[in-house]
Amino acid sequence: MIGPKVNITGIARSTMIGPKVNITGIARSTMIGPKVNITGIARSTMIGPKVNITGIARSTMIGPKVNITGIARSTMIGPKVNITGIARSTMIGPKVNITGIARSTMIGPKVNITGIARSTMIGPNINISGGAILKL
Repeated sequence: MIGPKVNITGIARSTMIGPKVNITGIARSTMIGPKVNITGIARSTMIGPKVNITGIARSTMIGPKVNITGIARSTMIGPKVNITGIARSTMIGPKVNITGIARSTMIGPKVNITGIARSTMIGPNINISGGAILKL
């Protein structure tokens, strides 16, 4: 467990990191609190709300109001999320701005999407550019 307002570099296998944390190069963390600025996380399982994240891979749950770049294989992303370069996400919440999603299965309402490929369900009120193989 690491407390709030912590600047961390090169953490591996941490289990819980508190709120308002600036982190670089975390690997295999299990829970990261809210208001966290993170770079280069791999295999994290849960990330809290209001998180600025860059380069996350294989995260399973990301909270609401998250700015994310370069996520791969995330399974659930909360509402009000700005996302770039997500691949193989399974569920994305409402009011999401997304760029470059591939193989997503469900995208919520009020979503602005660019460059989606192979998505299976997209909700109402969506502005989409460059979608391929969409099923509404």
